[in-house]
Amino acid sequence: DKKPAQRVLACALCQQRKTKCDRRSLCLFCIKAMRKAKVQCVPSTPAPKRKRRKPTQELIERPARCEELLSRCSWVQNAAFHDT
Repeated sequence: DKKPAQRVLACALCQQRKTKCDRRSLCLFCIKAMRKAKVQCVPSTPAPKRKRRKPTQELIERPARCEELLSRCSWVQNAAFHDT
């Protein structure tokens, strides 16, 4: 099993300012910011992975209930059509 390649994230400053990061060791935005103030181009840390929830029993049973209701509706519709 191969693990998916980890996504390269924008640097912390670009994420904070919501600007496009070119993802180099020193991004252009950080280089421009360094001229004005002492700023470091630090890669941001990825958010922790979320656990996937297992489907509840209600969600598992729902398609079967829908199919049952549809078959009842078609039965009623067919009965009404043949009665006329």
